[in-house]
Amino acid sequence: MPAKPEAPVYVSSTYAALLASVTVEWTPLTDTGGVPLTGYKVYYIDGTTSTTVLGYDGTSIPTVVQVTLTGLTLDETYDIYVVGLNGDTYDEGEASDNLSITAAALPDAPGAITLTSRIDNHLELSWVASADNGGSSILGYVLYMVKDNEDDQVVFYGSATTTTVQDLT
Repeated sequence: MPAKPEAPVYVSSTYAALLASVTVEWTPLTDTGGVPLTGYKVYYIDGTTSTTVLGYDGTSIPTVVQVTLTGLTLDETYDIYVVGLNGDTYDEGEASDNLSITAAALPDAPGAITLTSRIDNHLELSWVASADNGGSSILGYVLYMVKDNEDDQVVFYGSATTTTVQDLT
């Protein structure tokens, strides 16, 4: 039987269409129990249902040490572990320790908007970036201006944390 692998480590997390993906990697096994390593399997435990799912079957692919688990629920916590395989029957070795991770969580709200300067009918505004991006790069911030009895108006979209709103009355 192969030895116990080290716990997988987090690489990245993304989301699209309300489903998340998590990429993990692990250190290749050097102790294979005297039989050549024949691959790895990566399992995850769904934090809500406690169901164990085979997320990656690397039978006959011993060189792969990084995988992306897809179809995960956004903002759900998962425990991920790896097992080594060897022998003709692809015997599973001891499971690694778990990596507990939240799949592409929603980012924290950015800090409060601060008036940096006011010149005539222009306001320069700034805010503190979100403290936690939720595991996926923040693509941008949207700043809305709300006027009485009018639809909200987008006055800024971008990755910066400052903007100037012009032509105010």
